Amino acid sequence: MRRWALIIVAIAVTSAALAAPAAGQQVFVFEGRGYGHGVGLSQHGARGAADAGWDARRILAHYYRGTVLSPVPAREVRVQLRPASASVTVGGDGLTASGPGLPATPLPAAVTATIRGGDVVLDGPGGAELAAGSELVVTTTDRATTLDGDAYRGVLHLSRTGTSRVRVLNRLDLEEYLYGVVPREVPALWPVQALRAQAIAARSYAIGQLRPDRDFDVHPDTRSQVYGGRDAEHPRTNAAVDATRAQAVTHDGSVVTTFFHASSGGHTESVENVWSSEPRPYLVGVPDPFDVAVSPHRRWSDPPRFTGAELAERLGLDAPVNGVEVLERGVSPRVRRARITTDDGRATVVSGATLRARLGLRDTWFAVNGEPPSGPDSASAPVPAQPTAPVRYIAYAAAPAALRRARSIERRLRGLGKDVVLVRRRVGASRRFLVVTGHFRVLANAR
Repeated sequence: MRRWALIIVAIAVTSAALAAPAAGQQVFVFEGRGYGHGVGLSQHGARGAADAGWDARRILAHYYRGTVLSPVPAREVRVQLRPASASVTVGGDGLTASGPGLPATPLPAAVTATIRGGDVVLDGPGGAELAAGSELVVTTTDRATTLDGDAYRGVLHLSRTGTSRVRVLNRLDLEEYLYGVVPREVPALWPVQALRAQAIAARSYAIGQLRPDRDFDVHPDTRSQVYGGRDAEHPRTNAAVDATRAQAVTHDGSVVTTFFHASSGGHTESVENVWSSEPRPYLVGVPDPFDVAVSPHRRWSDPPRFTGAELAERLGLDAPVNGVEVLERGVSPRVRRARITTDDGRATVVSGATLRARLGLRDTWFAVNGEPPSGPDSASAPVPAQPTAPVRYIAYAAAPAALRRARSIERRLRGLGKDVVLVRRRVGASRRFLVVTGHFRVLANAR
């Protein structure tokens, strides 16, 4: 064992030496906060607000200023699951196919779809051709059609794209679509009000993406919002969708584009400071102390580091970078523009969004080599007074034994990869020590 340990140490030392920058080579350290674009609802912030007793309506009104919740009619969503595949396998119990000029045709439990002669052709076991048409709609009796083994509600719409590729759309009711979105966007065991806020935000965002003039409405990933189909569903998130059914965020009578992101770092950003967009009164930067209370991204624990040569390579510059100067910040204060200078004397102005994308940064709220970011430091802002006490925690009484127990549980949960916050709270003449998780049921002494 000792011999292996010595070998491992030697390898680690050698690797560190290889990774170290050459003597005299400048290193740029990007210290930052947040995760995502910073516009609209912070998912961790919503979780923190729910822990503090806020309901979904109040959470959404905080992040989308001047908005209200309004009823909306039922709608259908078209999700592009496969833009262009050589072949796909569809299946399910009671499988049928239909299309223009093709009555509902019973199919075996699994069939392969390919393009032949300009048509979508469904082949069964042994290669027998079972159905063909310019467009086919495949469904099942139990509304759980599978695509390459993954289950989806609604129907699968198969059509030709290009000359030999199959496009697959999942057409389904908006509420059923949300069943597969909410648990992929936030953990299903988060507080109920945070789940409801996410359900309403996801519904509102999806409505804004409906485009009858296009071939489809949304992607199943972060280009729109993450959608996992029926396999992703969870009873708690389904309940959150049902409890908020047909509710959307509106401003002046219209459903708004409810952008959301993982973590604000303590302050959200106005939309015009992130993208080339007109200002919108409901998408303005607001303080977000709730995010700071619970988010693991409130400050980057491992700030990215780059040499001047690495920056030049990632930014497509001809010479090593010798300076990064922030020229303009937003209200949060996320970086809008920065000047990059190189050893050959050239200066290039790039957007904060470009730096985030090219360097793989979590957010555009960053400072380089200790440069103090200007603007409000809302990460230290006090949490507003709340109407009710937190409700999702594990509480233990009788300090100091309670503190030891709480810290022990905290370490155990962190070891399992859970996001845990230990809170000390005075209750009367004694103290109770609370482990706030948002991932577990309320246990003994919780209230």
